[in-house]
Amino acid sequence: MIVKNYDKTPSETNRRKKVKMIILIVIVLLLAVGITMCKIMTRDKGVEIEAGDFLPAGKDATKAEKEKSSRSEG
Repeated sequence: MIVKNYDKTPSETNRRKKVKMIILIVIVLLLAVGITMCKIMTRDKGVEIEAGDFLPAGKDATKAEKEKSSRSEG
């Protein structure tokens, strides 16, 4: 048995449909943002630069290493 509710006006029905659509759109947008943020946060950062990789040959000693070698010499 199908019972129809005739108490609701067409404007109330349209308003409820709009609210449902807005809620659905917000949920989809939140999912899209969440997935995008997960992809950005977990992606590979690429090549890491280690100390001395960007220096010319012969200039790869750090300040601490230079101090240590000068102490042991003198």
